[in-house]
Amino acid sequence: MAIPPGVSERDFARATDRLASVVGSEWVFTSDEDVALYRDAYSPLFSEPGEKVASAAVAPESAEQVQEIVRIANEYRIPLYPISTGKNLGYGGSAPVLSGSVVLDLKRMNRILEVDERNAFALVEPGVSYFDLYRHIQEQGLRLWIDCPDPGWGSVIGNALDHGVGYTMNPYRDHFDAHCGMEVVTVAQEESGTLKVAAALEELAKRGITRLLVEGGGQLAASLMRANLVDRLYWFRAAKVIGAEGRPGLGGLLLGSLKEAPRFRLDFVRHVGEDLLERYSRDD
Repeated sequence: MAIPPGVSERDFARATDRLASVVGSEWVFTSDEDVALYRDAYSPLFSEPGEKVASAAVAPESAEQVQEIVRIANEYRIPLYPISTGKNLGYGGSAPVLSGSVVLDLKRMNRILEVDERNAFALVEPGVSYFDLYRHIQEQGLRLWIDCPDPGWGSVIGNALDHGVGYTMNPYRDHFDAHCGMEVVTVAQEESGTLKVAAALEELAKRGITRLLVEGGGQLAASLMRANLVDRLYWFRAAKVIGAEGRPGLGGLLLGSLKEAPRFRLDFVRHVGEDLLERYSRDD
C-alpha cells in the first residue's frame, strides 16, 4: 500500500476509520485487491516503480458526505483524487496523479435529477453515465438524443471536464462548452489587471474551501507567495538541465533584501521514479 506523502501509518488508519464512520465501512476500500481496481491499466509505467497508485478509495453517496470527507482529509493532510466513474478511457483513468492519494469515487452519486425536453438540458450527478442518461430518456419517451463519446459507460460530467467530444456536428459535440449552470465567482483585480489572490481565497473560504492545491504557472505561484498565502511547497526535481529556454517555476517576489525572502523548512525528500519530490512547510 502506498501511504500518502508525509502521513504516518497510524494517522492514515485513524483517517480511514473516520471515513468509514461517514460512508460506512463497506464503502472505504483499503485492501490490495480493492485498491488494485483503481490502477491505470493503460499507464506506460504499469507495474514499474514510478506507477501512480492509490492508498485507498472512498465512495460517498451525497454532497454532504463529500464535504465531510474533505474535512477529514484536510485534518490529516491526506490528498484526495476525485473521479466520476474513472472510466473515461483515453482521457484519464481512476489512478491518481500523486501516489498515495485517496481516490474520491463518486460512482454512487448517480441520480438523474432533471431532464428538460423543451430546453434540452439535463441535471445529473457525477456518477451518471451516458448509458444511464440514454436509458432515462428512452424510458421517459423524451424527444431528445445525447451526443455520446466512445466510452458510453463513462461519466457525463467526467467526460465534459476532460474536454471530451462526441459524434454530432459542432457546437454540440464539444461537451465542455455545453456546460451550463456553473457558479462563477468574480473578485477584484490589482492595478496591473491580475487577480487579487487574497480576495479569491476569501471567497473560497466562504464556501467551505480552506485548503487549495495550486498547480498554476510561476506568476500565480509568486502572487500567492507575495501575499503570504503559501503554507506548504511540493517541489519536483528531475535530473535534466534545460537552461534559459525553460520557464521559471516562480515569478518575481519583489524582494528588497534577502531577509525578506519567505522561509520554509524541509519536511522530507522522496524518490518518484527518476525524479525527487521535496516537501517544505512554512517556517514562521
